[in-house]
Amino acid sequence: MKAIYPFGNCGKAIASILEFFGEEYKIDDIYTSDCVLIASKRYKYKLQQELQEKNITNYIDGLEYTGKKLNYYLKAKFPKNSVALIYDDYKGQKHFGLVESLLRSKNIPICRFIYPDVLEYETCEYDFVICQDLIPFLNAFKLFICTGILTHIPYDSYSLRIPSHYYIFDYHAFYHNPKTRGFWSLKGAISSAGGGGIFEY
Repeated sequence: MKAIYPFGNCGKAIASILEFFGEEYKIDDIYTSDCVLIASKRYKYKLQQELQEKNITNYIDGLEYTGKKLNYYLKAKFPKNSVALIYDDYKGQKHFGLVESLLRSKNIPICRFIYPDVLEYETCEYDFVICQDLIPFLNAFKLFICTGILTHIPYDSYSLRIPSHYYIFDYHAFYHNPKTRGFWSLKGAISSAGGGGIFEY
């Protein structure tokens, strides 16, 4: 039996993906015979040590396991020019404005993701529940659009941030740069792991 440990936001995201693929899991009463899915990137090695102290040695990186499994499914379903909308903030769907409808008008495939903590307050439609630490495994998408900050994305993808609040530093950096002034029309600064660039659909 697979066991998710711990069961925070990442644990809830992992559980949702396992449910999608019909895999059983549990979140308590972990035994040495269980396969433990470690649900944390930041505390991964600390959690491994805790499990070893309990004589539990059958554990894997739960984020990597479910992330790769979901990505394999998504790559078979979506073409590479697809866009991932990340509902990472309360009222995230509202803050996107007409972005989703504009993309659909150009027949660009869209997949909608939502974070577990946002799901507790939102009633918007979504396709999958994920956490930010799962995003680096999802290279099925060319572009990630969010309202917050994505610290890591797949190396061959881009991210576009549509702030839900007025950020003075973002305003200065984007508006006063002639290359990124078209930010709000989806022709703007796209930040990736390798830096900024001009991007247009």
